[in-house]
Amino acid sequence: MADRIFISTLQAFCRAARLAVTFRRHGDIYTITDSDVRCRYLSDQSASLDPRLVLPLEGGLAYLDADGLQPLGDAGEFRLQQVERDGTLGLGLRALSWDQLTAEIAAKRGASALEVRHTGGLADLLLALGTCTEVEIGKAAGYKAPEETLGAALVRLGAITLDAVLEALIGPAYLYRQPAPGQDVVLPQADRAGEILFRQGLVSRSDLLHYELLGSKQGREALDLLVEEGRVTAQQARHARRREDLKRQARAQGKAPLGEILVMKGWVAQEVLDEVLSHQAALDPPPPLGHLLVDRGLLSPEHLAEGLRQQDERLDALIDRDLKAEEPSTRAGFKRGAAAASDPALGRRRRRAAAGGIATAALGLAVIGLLGYAAYSLGPGRSAVAVATPTPDPLGFLIAAAGRGGEGYMTISDVKRSAGRPAKGDLDVLENPEYVDESREVEEFVANQQAELDRFRGSAKAASRLASGVAGS
Repeated sequence: MADRIFISTLQAFCRAARLAVTFRRHGDIYTITDSDVRCRYLSDQSASLDPRLVLPLEGGLAYLDADGLQPLGDAGEFRLQQVERDGTLGLGLRALSWDQLTAEIAAKRGASALEVRHTGGLADLLLALGTCTEVEIGKAAGYKAPEETLGAALVRLGAITLDAVLEALIGPAYLYRQPAPGQDVVLPQADRAGEILFRQGLVSRSDLLHYELLGSKQGREALDLLVEEGRVTAQQARHARRREDLKRQARAQGKAPLGEILVMKGWVAQEVLDEVLSHQAALDPPPPLGHLLVDRGLLSPEHLAEGLRQQDERLDALIDRDLKAEEPSTRAGFKRGAAAASDPALGRRRRRAAAGGIATAALGLAVIGLLGYAAYSLGPGRSAVAVATPTPDPLGFLIAAAGRGGEGYMTISDVKRSAGRPAKGDLDVLENPEYVDESREVEEFVANQQAELDRFRGSAKAASRLASGVAGS
């Protein structure tokens, strides 16, 4: 039995049998035709998308496996519909299991269609994606110069554009296109906040499409609607937006220059790069550096694609560093939770330590409140008790002097905040079950301590009345 079906193989099957194949994966419903992949987000609406955004990859090509597949109702995992001549889907339905679908593909396309493994080579990608035919690739292979790559030959012969080669090697949803001078940076789809949330498993594809449509109608951002509807937390949305903003800023500031990467890899000499950069500056408008190098025969399309991939990886590494510097307390909390998750004994020790620290703070607060309230009630010149000004202890607990009626006592949120714990909706808490359990246990303990403090308030008032009686006698 085949363990995976490449989308290109499934589309070839759909083309030969004039069928559309629908399946459910991780809660989202997708339909594949001979030339398109669509995701349904309302009962009667769907949107076309790059399968490389939503499915696992091998050799740069998306494939489908049994992971995450869910039955469509009471039927099998797949539903087949006939495609009419005008491209619409027919009413006739047929439900198939994974084994039944792979058997039909083998019968229609041959068993070898399910056994193919893709290496990520350019010819392999172009054929699988339908960008070039075998004849065009064979012609380019026959006419290319000894030191020329297949991509360079295809572009030189006019069989394909450089952008088409880059889209095949990188993916249209991941390919960054340099803006013209004076224009704003436009990030590829994969770098946008919604896609970041999807990759983190925080929002479904159908929800993302639905709220993007709703936001466009209302003139609002989809992320704001997702937060309002409780699909994601405000912290998760802020984190995704911040990552998108940092990526846009990095692109606009020219961080991780492509030329440096090409020189470091040995694909372009430094003196050649300097000459091309001078030539680029004299052009109006200046073309992208990579395109200029390929047009002049100084760089192959394959090396350009790899250089762009490495540039993107470097930018992501810079953004990870910036985010880590911006959120030290949150990330530290996550690391503590991750360590506790891998070491249950460590988690128990930390919970006991946290409970002990909170108990100490609660007792200290009660004493300070008792003394403070008595002194405040006696008034100036009548106090028989010295009141010390409280200061934060080494754990950072914020202790305020107690006022009349008990105002100023430490609240549960104060304790949690001063202990360095992120809010309950923070991304790190949601991502680590052990950290959630720990937070809940501490919160329950603090709630009990709060009740104890309420009882101490009554004692403080009683002591105040007693002190007033003694002073007045």
